[in-house]
Amino acid sequence: MTADLIILLVPGILYLVFAFRAPPKAIDHFFTHRALFSLFPEPNRVKHGRLAVGALLIFVALGGLADAIYSAVTLGHT
Repeated sequence: MTADLIILLVPGILYLVFAFRAPPKAIDHFFTHRALFSLFPEPNRVKHGRLAVGALLIFVALGGLADAIYSAVTLGHT
């Protein structure tokens, strides 16, 4: 596994989890981006924002993994 996969995948999964459960108070500030979340309607602003950020992080991590696999296959590394 590449480092960027781990660095982006873990927070992405946590964003998705904390969209449905409240994060611990000690790390709550990490999972709230007021400027981004203001794009969503008021009733579910935090939930939709966390889902969007989590999905974005996971897609970027999986894109990096796909690129690493493609590079390894085309260069002949196993």
